[in-house]
This record gives sequence, structure tokens and C-alpha cells, in this order.
Amino acid sequence: MESLVRMYREAESKYTPEVKSAWLHHRFTQIHPFQDGNGRVARALASLVFLREGLFPLVVRESDRKEYIGALETADAGNLSPLVSFFARRQRDSVLKALGLEQQVQQSKYADQIINSALEVLKSKFAKEKQRVSVVFDHADKLFAIIDSKFKSLATTLDGQLRLLTPPQLKQKYQARTNAADNSSPQRHYFQKQIVETANHFDYFANFDRYRSWVRLTLTTGQEFDYVITIHGYGPGDSGILAASAFTYLKVPREDGGTETVNVHPAATDLFQFNYAESYDSTQKRFAEWLESSLAIALAEWKRSLQS
Repeated sequence: MESLVRMYREAESKYTPEVKSAWLHHRFTQIHPFQDGNGRVARALASLVFLREGLFPLVVRESDRKEYIGALETADAGNLSPLVSFFARRQRDSVLKALGLEQQVQQSKYADQIINSALEVLKSKFAKEKQRVSVVFDHADKLFAIIDSKFKSLATTLDGQLRLLTPPQLKQKYQARTNAADNSSPQRHYFQKQIVETANHFDYFANFDRYRSWVRLTLTTGQEFDYVITIHGYGPGDSGILAASAFTYLKVPREDGGTETVNVHPAATDLFQFNYAESYDSTQKRFAEWLESSLAIALAEWKRSLQS
């Protein structure tokens, strides 16, 4: 134990809280002579490290048990990284839960930026100025422009190829097209049902009071497949937190001559959230990864719809 304390003190100023916490937790379990109870003590030590840094205690849920045990076994083999990543995610989740953010991106390499920006929101939650909070809407406009440009580029690439593949007997050409509505558009209210359905899937409240925008890619190949990304408020009130969600659906003919929306599916593994305290550069980097992942999911869903 004396050697453990000495080694920790020597490295204390060199590493981030999640690294120190994971290392101390793992080393204690290795040197403690009794298996019974050493996990609880090790988690308590890990919590103390976080608390000294002004963060939250370590919480390991029953649903985390498999990943937690696996990370410890990997650490036993000499690789501490999975345990560090696990501790960082649990710490981030605690911070975000305190803010009312139940979902957040999973890219562990941006955990530091997310935690720092989330803590900034927490510290200033009740003293924030409206002007400062409004910065998030500027960020949202920039993300909207990124989506719009990406969808237009994709539509341009696909449209020519789809038209060439149109069977000669069809009057309507296969095609790809896009349309969009920014926060000032009279069409900004479109897709409310699908947005709410997707929000329910990710267990949050979609707030349309101050901001909502969307971009849609439509692929027509005998059926109409739509892929939509929308940006809107997260949770009740004016918190300075926005979210981007994505979904796909098919439009099918109705007997009365109209169309109806079917097969609404989320087109992302998680919700993308951003806030006024995070720098735009950090937000944009995270969003680029989220967008590429969402595109892959949406196009895979389109392929499945063609095969059904």
C-alpha cells in the first residue's frame, strides 16, 4: 500500500482524472489480499480521485457489469485503455445527467471537451446571460449549412446515376433531390411527428420554441425514400442546449390517391447534442463524425428498402 500511494503521488500531476482513477482502482484490486469487498473499496478510491477534481463519484450500473469486468480483465493483461475509456464515459454520463442530458455522443477522444463544456454549462446554469446562450443558435446555423451542402453534393452524385438506371417503360425518372428549411423558413414546422417519434426513441423532449431546422434528401426509385436531419431544442426551457436527430422513412401510395409515411427509423445510433459553452471547432469535429455515421446508416436503410 505504501508503494501504491507513493507511485500515485509521483504521477498525480501528470495525468487526467480518468487515467488516475482507473489506474488506482486497478492497482488496488491487484494488491488487495481479499477478493471479497475489494471491488467496492477500489470503486470508492476511484470516486475519491474524481471528487478531488471537482467531478462526480464513479457509478457502475448493473447494465455496465459486463463491460466493467471485461475492462478489468484487459487491464490485468497490461492494457488500461478500456478501463480509462469506461471511467471517462461514466463520468461524462454523470455530468450530462446533472444537466438533464441523458444522451450524448460516444466518441471517447472528445470526452475532455464534452466534460469541460458540460461543467461550464452546469456552473453557469442559473446565471447565464441570454446573449451568451444565443451563441448556440449561430453554431446550429453553421451545422445546418454543413448538412445542406453535404446533401446537395450527394444528390448531385446520385441523381445522374439513378436517371440512367430508370427502366424505359417508366414515365417518372429515378432521381435524387434535396430541400431544406432553416429557422426562419415557413416550412420549419415540417416533420414534427417524425421528430417527436425519434425523440421518444432516445428518451428526450424535443423543444421547437426557439430553434428548428431540417434538411431532406429524397431518393425516388419507384418508391420514395426520405432521409431527414433536423436541429431543434433539447429539453424544456431556454437552456442553451440543442440537438440534431436523423431519421428515414418511406412514402407509399394510399387508396385515396395520396401518400402516407411508413417505416420511420432513426438514422443514427445516438442523438447529437451541443451547447453554447462548447467551442464551435469542437462541436464541428464531433458533428462531422456523427454525420458520416448517420449517412452510412441512412444509405444502408435505403439499400434494404430496395431489396424488400
